[in-house]
Amino acid sequence: MKIIDILHKLSYLRWFFLVWMVSLMFYVFIGQPENPQIIVGKIIYLSGIMMCFASLSDTTKITDKQKRDLSNPKIVKRLFIIYFAAVILVVLISVLFLTQRYIYLEADKTILNDFTKLGYDCLVMMLGMLCLIKQLADQVNYINSTKSN
Repeated sequence: MKIIDILHKLSYLRWFFLVWMVSLMFYVFIGQPENPQIIVGKIIYLSGIMMCFASLSDTTKITDKQKRDLSNPKIVKRLFIIYFAAVILVVLISVLFLTQRYIYLEADKTILNDFTKLGYDCLVMMLGMLCLIKQLADQVNYINSTKSN
């Protein structure tokens, strides 16, 4: 078994993390926990892990619609801009969360620790988005290589 096949099979773990993430979302809205920011942080963290596992899927298995879309340079450029804008936004949110302890010096330490954890969870989400950008670039390169042959 090739390493590509093993990685592709590992990519199916994303569904486990998706189910876990959605169940935590329902718990936040229906169960109304006492400290929801910690659970929201777990949801953000799980979404980053889910995106990392999703990026392990085989880039050569592309539908005809994806081939058509990824062959269009305007659509590809728009997708990259959207993805990079999302990464920058998540990094800025993470920096905001991580700097709360320096902005509000007199705030409760447990709340500041929760914000710090949210900042680190956002960084995991950012890594997941970067993995998806890498997968998109691999798909575009694959399509371009099949067109030139």
